[in-house]
Amino acid sequence: MLHFESKQESLNLYTYELKQLARSRKEAQRLIDRRSSYFASLYDDIIYPSVKIDPLDPGNGNPDTAHQALKIIDMKDAYDARIFKAKAQYETWRGYLQDFSEADAEILIRYFEDGDPIPIQTIDRLLTQAGELHDSYQEANGKAKDFEAYEEYQEQLKATRGQAYRPKGLMVLQGGRLIGQLA
Repeated sequence: MLHFESKQESLNLYTYELKQLARSRKEAQRLIDRRSSYFASLYDDIIYPSVKIDPLDPGNGNPDTAHQALKIIDMKDAYDARIFKAKAQYETWRGYLQDFSEADAEILIRYFEDGDPIPIQTIDRLLTQAGELHDSYQEANGKAKDFEAYEEYQEQLKATRGQAYRPKGLMVLQGGRLIGQLA
């Protein structure tokens, strides 16, 4: 759980984070709408092989076709990852709303997604509740990631038959004296 100097600082943080989550649906839709034009624009910057007259001007970019194709593929993948991330953030937002009553969820939707003015007392009450939920989600998410990392570590140990990774060329010291060297 995060601790702040004042309650207002924590409310400001939760407000910002919830706005980001709530607005991610519109961001995902904007990215989806512009996807085809963005993908088409990637081909506008293709560099064709040419002879350079000025040896001091190296030019910019690599005219190798494979290099350019891989770069375009990477940029497409990164764009699609942004869409996926925005959709996942919106799903997180919808998950938060499920922990509120229907009336409170509707108020939060109006405030964060639609930008409607809501009385500050109502928002402060809901943000306090949202902050507690956010902290519990963050803690649960951290534990899940720790467990996932532990499982990956166990799989790696099984794959290497329990042999621990030992870097080569390290000196072994005991009590400040060199007693050997790992090969």
